[in-house]
Amino acid sequence: MPVTIAKKTLATIERCLRADQGAKFRQLLKNNIMQCDDAFRGEEDPYRSHLGASGIGRDCPRQIWYDFRWVHQSKHVGKTILLFNRGHLEEARFVSLLQMIGMQVWQVDGKGKQFRISHYGGHFGSAIDGVGKGCPDLPGEPINLEFKTSNTKGFKELEKNGCREAKPIHFIQQQTYMGKNKLNWSLYVVVCKETDELYAELIPFEVEVYDRYIDRAVFIIESDTPPKGISDTPGAWGCKFCEHKELCHNDGHALKNCRTCRYSKPMPDGTWVCRNYDLVLTKPMQKWENKECEGYEVIPGLTQC
Repeated sequence: MPVTIAKKTLATIERCLRADQGAKFRQLLKNNIMQCDDAFRGEEDPYRSHLGASGIGRDCPRQIWYDFRWVHQSKHVGKTILLFNRGHLEEARFVSLLQMIGMQVWQVDGKGKQFRISHYGGHFGSAIDGVGKGCPDLPGEPINLEFKTSNTKGFKELEKNGCREAKPIHFIQQQTYMGKNKLNWSLYVVVCKETDELYAELIPFEVEVYDRYIDRAVFIIESDTPPKGISDTPGAWGCKFCEHKELCHNDGHALKNCRTCRYSKPMPDGTWVCRNYDLVLTKPMQKWENKECEGYEVIPGLTQC
């Protein structure tokens, strides 16, 4: 399908920045920067409760399942932590740019909570960057907003091939947002971290893609054992840099917690239950914050912890 560049939006941003040399943008940024809650949070919980829409488009279903089942606890190096924080802070700049050109932007609901999508009782979902109206390329229609940062190589790939081909995970992520919120378009805005160049693309909703990946999310949530991975070879491109490579290919050990136990099960109402002790498992219980479980048995297909 042809790539629809949001040319009017990009041109309007450039014109408005030049008109007052960024004065209005900076004033808006002053108000928006403190709304970036993720950039300022203190303690980080490495155990994500839900399967995120941002990763459902990955090639390997086993990798996604491993993340959902807490088989490994990620520890990031300093530059990666700063990279994530840069992405959170950029949201304020994107919102300010769109408000500067006259767009309405909504990021929170009536209770001040960030807009989210949810499926299967909340086991699958994500927060969205926002909903906008008044886009110069598509005035009058509410649209999903998705903001990303990129290095120069990735940025040039986007300019050449568009989101669907260059960043398929982002494309699929936006399809889930549009489908859940009944929106027909998503404005995908990317900044090159090395040059501050902007890329903007209008992405149409495709119900077939949405249905396929919602079904994939349900399949992964309901799988009692690890699904088949993309390769049996640890040196394969998709496996070479995966954080689960040791577990998947080299008899590495999964963490001990309720989610790696054969008796745990995610339910359609959003809870987890223990089929051994007939318990509803809170998140602290799943993480074994108080004590270990004598009835633990590792899920078949995972290496014994």
